[in-house]
Amino acid sequence: MAGFQCGDYALAHDLRWLDALRPLAAVAGVILHASRILEVLARLGVGQTAQRDNNLYENLNQLQYDHGMPRPLSRCLHQLRQLGNDARHVVRPLNVADAEFAFYAVIHWLGWYFRDFRHGPRRLCNSMT
Repeated sequence: MAGFQCGDYALAHDLRWLDALRPLAAVAGVILHASRILEVLARLGVGQTAQRDNNLYENLNQLQYDHGMPRPLSRCLHQLRQLGNDARHVVRPLNVADAEFAFYAVIHWLGWYFRDFRHGPRRLCNSMT
């Protein structure tokens, strides 16, 4: 999974940043890298290229309704999407709990995308690195 690449995007890069920033309680950094992973893989999951502009809200809905993403995971990822927006646009103060949520949300996203998503890479995900 960590070796996954598409165009200029390399998942390993964001995973390394998550591993480095989380112990430092670098809240915005964790949220932003988790959001990057979500955005790129959602784009690819609905058949768009990794570089193309998209609407993450619509892509998540399409993955749920057309591709069988479980509803609880979809709700969780919409929360991660909103956290990413909050971090990018400095909408509100962020805290460690927000970063922890983002981290665990993206872990679940990666599990579904690489293990259960019928149109995904179906790679084994035994570890994050």
